[in-house]
Amino acid sequence: RVILLLLLGLALSAGLPEDARAQGPLTPPGAPAPTMKTLAQIEPRVAITNVPYTITQPGSYYLTTNFTTAGSGVIVQANRVTLDLMGFALTGDNDEVGYGVWVSGQPEAPWREVVVRGGAVAGFSSGLFFEYVQNGRIEGVSISGNVNQGVKLYGAYGGPCSGNAVVGCAISGNGYHGVLMDGTQSGGRCEANTIERCVISGNGASGVLLTGGSGGRCLGNTVAECTVSGNQNDGIGLSGLEGRCDGNLIARCSISANGASGVRLNGVSGQASGNRVENNLFVENA
Repeated sequence: RVILLLLLGLALSAGLPEDARAQGPLTPPGAPAPTMKTLAQIEPRVAITNVPYTITQPGSYYLTTNFTTAGSGVIVQANRVTLDLMGFALTGDNDEVGYGVWVSGQPEAPWREVVVRGGAVAGFSSGLFFEYVQNGRIEGVSISGNVNQGVKLYGAYGGPCSGNAVVGCAISGNGYHGVLMDGTQSGGRCEANTIERCVISGNGASGVLLTGGSGGRCLGNTVAECTVSGNQNDGIGLSGLEGRCDGNLIARCSISANGASGVRLNGVSGQASGNRVENNLFVENA
């Protein structure tokens, strides 16, 4: 009986493939190599170690510390740029010249897909100046104490400033408008931009001004879920003076204690048509 079992075992073993009968050493050769990529491999980033700094190539850039400068802080002259302020501050010298972050496109050659996020900008002529920019984004930035505008989206004189978003920002104490969308002058276009979930307060003129005057147009923009309070002029102004400011939406905002109207629509010698003002809270505007 023992001999029979041995013979049966040999017969079964002979029928197996060679690699099934010889398994080799069972001890692992060593620790497994990493299979995941680092953040630097996925999105290589360029450190900004001094300002003024000009970005001329697409890519991801970040501040390494707080910076104070005369003139402009960071100038963007490329498509598909992400600038992470990393929680640091860009501070100007409170002069009329220079911008904290200046995306400097041209009417016939706008820059596209530029993102600025996560820090503070103060003390410049305008904090962030998106000049002829399409599909850009400003997110989670504190913009305060600038001489003129906190944020300026500029599409005047025939160039576009469209599809941009200002999201989750605190825009306060700037000398003029908190956010200016400027589509004025001879075919200017400021279209389909969004201001969303921002706190816009204590600015020296309007909290937000959308203007398509003097032959320009400011069309299809949205201001939503914002707190707009304590600005010295209107909370939100829409101006089609000698131009067009049409089809814009102001929705689900808290608009209070502004020095003039909560919302003003002005189509004198032009038009401000088809705009919607809905589901907002208005309290104690002058």
